[in-house]
Amino acid sequence: RPLSPIQKMILEWPYEGAVSPGTIEDSKAGDLCVPGFTVADVHGNPAVAQIKIFSDGNHHMALEAACRRFLEIHPEAQDVFYMTAPATTIRDAFESGLIRLGNLTLSVEPNIFVGPQKVVGPLHEAGKISEPRAFAQSRGLVLLIRKGNPCNITTVSDLLRDDVRVACSNPTKEKSSFGVYSETLSNLARSEGGDDLADAMLKRLSDMSMPHSGRAHHREIPQLIASDMADVAPIYYHLALRYTTIFPEQFEFIPLGGTKHDPRPGPEHKLITYFVSVVKENEGDWGDKFAEFMASSEVADIYQAKGLKSLLQ
Repeated sequence: RPLSPIQKMILEWPYEGAVSPGTIEDSKAGDLCVPGFTVADVHGNPAVAQIKIFSDGNHHMALEAACRRFLEIHPEAQDVFYMTAPATTIRDAFESGLIRLGNLTLSVEPNIFVGPQKVVGPLHEAGKISEPRAFAQSRGLVLLIRKGNPCNITTVSDLLRDDVRVACSNPTKEKSSFGVYSETLSNLARSEGGDDLADAMLKRLSDMSMPHSGRAHHREIPQLIASDMADVAPIYYHLALRYTTIFPEQFEFIPLGGTKHDPRPGPEHKLITYFVSVVKENEGDWGDKFAEFMASSEVADIYQAKGLKSLLQ
C-alpha cells in the first residue's frame, strides 16, 4: 500500500514477537494495522500464550530473542505474550490487571515480571513476586544523531548550543530513564567543564520547550530525530545499536566512552540493572521454567549480542 505524506515520516518498526513472523503472516488474521501505526510494545496472543510477561521496555530487542528461543525449545507453550513499556506503566498494569491500548482494554495477569530495582523491590517486599534475580545490565549511554551528523556534534557540551535540539525521555512519565540520562549527562558535563556546565545540562534536559517523549521513549526518541523535530538524544547504547541496525540509513551514534563496537562507560555513567521475578500465586506451569531460562548461558549470550552486559556467571 502506498504511504501518505504523514506515514512517510513515521519509522516502520519491524515485526516483534515470540512466534515467527511467517506464522503470523500465514494466519490470514484480520489486519487493522496502518503502516507506521503499529502497537509496537504489546506482543503475542494473550488468549493462547502460556507465558505472560510484563517487562520494562528498553531491552525489548533482547527479550524478544529470548522469548522466541524459549518457544523454539518449548513449542507446547504455544506463544509468549509480553508487554515492553516504561517501568511505571508495567507496575500500573500489574496492579490493575489491565492494559489499555486506545479504545482496546485487555485483562492480563502476568506470570513473569521484569524490571529495575526501584519497581521490582517494592513488589517483592509486598510479597507479590519472587525474589528478583539480576540477569543483565546496560552498558552506558551514547548520543543518537541523524546519519551524517548534520549538526556536527562531537562532545556533550555541543548539546548546550542554541542551534541544537536535544530530545530526552519524559521527566514525569518516564522518571527512571530520565534520571539515568540526566544524571549521566550532567556528570559528563561536570567532567568536561565543571559544575556550571553540569547545572546547564540538567536545566537543558528538563526544559519542556525541548522535545520529549510522551510515554515510551525507546520508540518516540528515534521518531523525533527521524521527523526532524530533534537533532540529538542521549540513549542507552543497546537502543542505539538496535536503531542503527534496523534503520541504518537514518541514524548513527557517538560513543561516550569506548568505541561503537566496544562501549566502556566511565564512572559518570549511571547503569541500570534488569531483574526477573515470578509472580506469586500466578506462576502457572511455565513461570519458574521461564525465569530459570532467563538465568541461562543462552540468554546471557543473547543479551550480550544485543549490546547489554550479562550478570550471569
